[in-house]
Amino acid sequence: MRIRIRIFWIVFMSFTVSFFTSCISTEKLTSFVKPKFVNSVNETENSNIIFDFSKLDTIENIVQSEKLKSYIIPAILFWQWENNIKCQINPQSVGNMFKSYFIDYAKSLGLSEKLENQNLEIKIEKLPSSFIYVDKGYTIILIVGYSISELEAIYPEKQDIVIKYKLRENGQDVKSEELTIINKDTAIKNTWRTASTRIFTKIYVEQFEKNIKETAKEAVDFFLNNTK
Repeated sequence: MRIRIRIFWIVFMSFTVSFFTSCISTEKLTSFVKPKFVNSVNETENSNIIFDFSKLDTIENIVQSEKLKSYIIPAILFWQWENNIKCQINPQSVGNMFKSYFIDYAKSLGLSEKLENQNLEIKIEKLPSSFIYVDKGYTIILIVGYSISELEAIYPEKQDIVIKYKLRENGQDVKSEELTIINKDTAIKNTWRTASTRIFTKIYVEQFEKNIKETAKEAVDFFLNNTK
């Protein structure tokens, strides 16, 4: 009798674990990411630094997610699941985030003053705006226990920042080139699920913002060293 009860609880616990770790919906993931970008519209302007986002794609929502793969195999002694979701942040929102940090650094580091009578026109062609959320694993039911293996991770897609810029003075082009800044965003893993999916996603989104901030400073440093 005790053996039957033990097996029942092993099966029940394993099913519970596999079910709840594989059911993050696109709506729920979107709700975890969206708050960071709701107020990303930036009205900050600089008289001699002009941004152009016309080459960036736009999507209907600030953040939207779509399932790439989702399945669960509930066998008698073995469960396996995988849930892959692509999360897309509106590139216009990311562009505004980049612009905000760029203008802040331009003011604090003196780029605006260094430009003097020149205008810097920055057209952002590409930038990081999406990542893949992955939750997969398996559960094996044994006679005296069970074994669980799971991976929850977020992988940034390969997306660098590509900028075409012009330096103009008195209505004439002084310089026109392209600048590529390598995206340094890295994958993160929620080992042993030490954090909830909400907190885990928040950690990645904060890393994403930190990366945008750092690339904005890198761009400002470039222009400081490549203008008169």
